[in-house]
Amino acid sequence: MSFTGLVLGGGDAANYALSTTALTGAIGEITRKTLTASLTGTASKTYDGTTTATLGSGNYSLSGDLDTDTVVLSKPTSGSYDDKNAGTGKTVTVTGLSISGQDAANYELSSTSVSGAIGTITAKALTVSGISAADKVYDGNANTSLNTDRYRFATLASNDNVTLDTSSYTATFADRDVGTGKTVTVSGLALGGTDARNYTLIQPAGLTAAITPAPLTVSLTGSVSKVYDGTTAAALAPGNYVLAGAVAGDAVRLNNPASGVYDTMHVGEGKDVRVAGLSVSGADAGNYALTSTTVSGAVGTITARPITVAAHDKSKLEGDPDLPLTYRMISGDLVNGDRLTGELTREPGEAPGYYSIEQGALTANSNYILTFIDGTLTIEPLAAPFQVADAARPFHFISTMNTAPIIIEPGEARGEGDGRPDALPCGAPGGIETCTNQPYPGNKDFSPYVRYNTP
Repeated sequence: MSFTGLVLGGGDAANYALSTTALTGAIGEITRKTLTASLTGTASKTYDGTTTATLGSGNYSLSGDLDTDTVVLSKPTSGSYDDKNAGTGKTVTVTGLSISGQDAANYELSSTSVSGAIGTITAKALTVSGISAADKVYDGNANTSLNTDRYRFATLASNDNVTLDTSSYTATFADRDVGTGKTVTVSGLALGGTDARNYTLIQPAGLTAAITPAPLTVSLTGSVSKVYDGTTAAALAPGNYVLAGAVAGDAVRLNNPASGVYDTMHVGEGKDVRVAGLSVSGADAGNYALTSTTVSGAVGTITARPITVAAHDKSKLEGDPDLPLTYRMISGDLVNGDRLTGELTREPGEAPGYYSIEQGALTANSNYILTFIDGTLTIEPLAAPFQVADAARPFHFISTMNTAPIIIEPGEARGEGDGRPDALPCGAPGGIETCTNQPYPGNKDFSPYVRYNTP
């Protein structure tokens, strides 16, 4: 160590003289200056399941050296994060630091390792496969579900615990309408497990599915009724139809056919009515399909057809046989070739008087309600046998069967009315003879049918 320019000082300095104004001696010591290394910038990577950090020269800073000195820090390219997990401001530690350069001997590092919160590990993008969108039946909205039972992740770090969280996802069609190969957009799938934070899930894309028509069912309600008419034709009203299965607010309507058929043409209740040719229309009809274009239900009633029949009044003479008992339809009619069967009867008796003509065995089939109005049979009494007085005088007879006069000529006392004299007169002229005892049947049978007067 050398010194120059030495001088004496003090009150008595003038009494002394230095032998030399320079001095050299091996008494000096220079210690190394301490240098401090630090980390700066950002040391980042995508999560890979390790703590390895990669650094660049720009991540190092060396402080404490003289500007004129040449001192270089070694700047290792690798270090380690404090843990493997994704995050920012993570501590990165580098070891094995050293210095070199022309003046390096004059310095020493404060530490051969350095740490700094410069680390960033970004979550790894994770794709999932094995997921499909589920077809669905039209329900008025665009939502659907996913089939996730066979999901798998593309790449996971070794031994990482990551699962698929399906608790809050949505899967949505582009619109709500029926169609095939419809694009489905997915959102809200998430990750679970202890290592989930180290990954970012990419939502599945390119999924398609179908919306199939919703089934509509038709039923019959109320009553479909008519009076028996001999056919199976049924007339229905819109109120006889119930359309079920449509989404509230959708514009879909049934064509409500006005005609159908009963199971039989006969009278009855709870009869099966069948209607064909059902269809739907409306702005939303394309989203639906009828389960059947026919419908049937026990809503039919066919009531009996009312008819009223009246007996014809009849009359006869006492002792004559009855005339055929007949009737007429006074209201209603028979249809489909139906016939009344059976015969009328009358109140028994043959004495002169009035007798009821009754329904007897006359009946219609079970498809009718028959109302019968009785008639009357009148039996008229026979007239007393007539006598011929004064056979020589002409008698004028007026037939009750024929209003033309019948003239009995003189000598035609037996009343044949043929205008020819009898070969055997009934009695002497001017006498009274009872001709009914004569052997001419007409004399006995003639009197009930004529009345006579003498001119």
